[in-house]
Amino acid sequence: MSKTIVENLTGKDIRKTKKLFDNILDDTFITTFPQIAIDKYKQDWQEKNIKNAIDDKEKVMIIAKMDNEIVGLLFGSGLNGGVGNIIWIAVSSEYRGTGVGKLLCEKAEKEYQKKNAHKIVLYTETASGKKFYERIGYSHEGTHPKHWWGVDHFCMAKIL
Repeated sequence: MSKTIVENLTGKDIRKTKKLFDNILDDTFITTFPQIAIDKYKQDWQEKNIKNAIDDKEKVMIIAKMDNEIVGLLFGSGLNGGVGNIIWIAVSSEYRGTGVGKLLCEKAEKEYQKKNAHKIVLYTETASGKKFYERIGYSHEGTHPKHWWGVDHFCMAKIL
């Protein structure tokens, strides 16, 4: 298998990143979220919105590439009181379990440390996601029943 390259998202990769994002929404997120949520996320993350997020230097926008193909993405907010929030982390189904998600998180942690964050939080709606984040050093801070779109979410966090 080729080496995975993890880097900050730039304008030249927006179209491919948007395509991956939409594919993952349709392939994976549809199993836990209602269609109205998938449609809303696709609308919220149009190419122009992704470009605006890249241009906002407070945000953390990262992709993972293998053989010049984008196989994973991570979108994070700016800091709020020294805390970074990973909004989206997604890996193409054929690359799950290969370490891509861990590499994306490690890069995000470094980027947030450069911004003087002391903590990162994220949410996951699956037990397998919770286990993954715990394996890479995140703690379960609580469960939010019937949270976004009526779906239960685990709040995960890591002190930097």
